[in-house]
Amino acid sequence: MMNQIAISCDFGIIPLPLDNSLNFWKPNNKLIHMWRMALPTITSPIPSYEKAFNESGAKLCPADINTWREDILKLSNSEAQRRFYGETGHKAANEGYDDHSIDKRWHNFLLDL
Repeated sequence: MMNQIAISCDFGIIPLPLDNSLNFWKPNNKLIHMWRMALPTITSPIPSYEKAFNESGAKLCPADINTWREDILKLSNSEAQRRFYGETGHKAANEGYDDHSIDKRWHNFLLDL
């Protein structure tokens, strides 16, 4: 269902509370899935999302209401910005979360046991 909704959107938003609840410690699966669809995505700055954005080289993790507003308006008003963040996320998802990369992480983890 998410794929059908995503293809009709210009960008995604994943807001989560920054209150040390279980939401704060969620993995980045949803973000990576959106990136695989080349959907630029704005997220709350939880640790897993910030790490993914830092690795991608582009950041859409606003920490305050004013930055949320700026990022939403930036993507709303600029097709070029949507394309840039969509392509950047897509590249990061394909390079950092492809089968080879995941196999390598498991291999390294198991060697450390």
